[in-house]
Amino acid sequence: MGFSRSSNPQISDFVTGTNTLIQDTNSYNLNYSQGFTTGTTLGVGFSTVVSENNNLRSLFNPAVGSDLSMSIRQRLLQGFGRAVNNRNIRIAQNNQEIQDVQFELQVVSTVTQLQNLYWDLVAFIAEAEGRLADLGLSQTLVKNTKCQVELGLQPGFEIIRVEAETTAYRQQLLDSENSIRQQENVIKHAISKFGPTSTSLLGVEIIPVDTIVVPENEPVEPLQDLVQKALGARPGLVMARMTRENSDINLKGIKNAMLQSVDLTAFARNNALAGTVNEDVAAIPGVGQPNPFFVGGFGTALGQIARRNFPDYGVFVSLNVPLKNRQI
Repeated sequence: MGFSRSSNPQISDFVTGTNTLIQDTNSYNLNYSQGFTTGTTLGVGFSTVVSENNNLRSLFNPAVGSDLSMSIRQRLLQGFGRAVNNRNIRIAQNNQEIQDVQFELQVVSTVTQLQNLYWDLVAFIAEAEGRLADLGLSQTLVKNTKCQVELGLQPGFEIIRVEAETTAYRQQLLDSENSIRQQENVIKHAISKFGPTSTSLLGVEIIPVDTIVVPENEPVEPLQDLVQKALGARPGLVMARMTRENSDINLKGIKNAMLQSVDLTAFARNNALAGTVNEDVAAIPGVGQPNPFFVGGFGTALGQIARRNFPDYGVFVSLNVPLKNRQI
């Protein structure tokens, strides 16, 4: 809506009856526009202008002018079709799916990393158990060797050799236990914000509930099936496919923007005019009375619009041919 007041000096008062034309105008406009993915644009508008002035020659003062219009424009080349007009929506949907796949990839990577850390701990524990078994056998060997030396079955220097082996096994066991402690700290860092210093994990020992088991008979699958399974389980390939699809969609939009612009437009408008009879004009000798059809207010104007007393309509085609497009 808009409100304005104008004051215009007049060269002659013959037309307006005054040397200063003062006019107050109130305008009200209501418009609705809707675009469709087919390249169609629908527009509906309603406007009303109420004007009041000091023109002594106006038949109506104040006067009400209204119109109701509708227009439909269809693009025939540039901007035609759903594939072009909804491309931004499809690209946004693909980008959302790419974000989901990226999140899935991050989750898979995190879980895989934790699984690797877990199975490394299982392997270190199995290695420590093996070192403990080796140390036990070595200690038994030292005991037996001492008995054989006492009986004179072996020379005395054999005791030194087997004790050196026992010391080496004990050192290997200590190294394995140290690897277990270090791996536990690595896992605590991965699953907790503060790592081993966390109050909930301080002094906690991680005890795996699984063991490494090698199956006796592992099923052999064809190489092509394994490749297809691997390709189907890779989120990165899905992201690459979506990115390529977005590029193809953008390419179609760029090619369409280089076409000529041909638009077919049809419009229809109903006009109306009403107002209050200007008493100054009615008092002038020889001036006839205004047509009663136009006498009234806003309701009279709406009735004229509903009856389509003053219709406008038309159809036209516009063509815009770029000779050389340097913006695309």
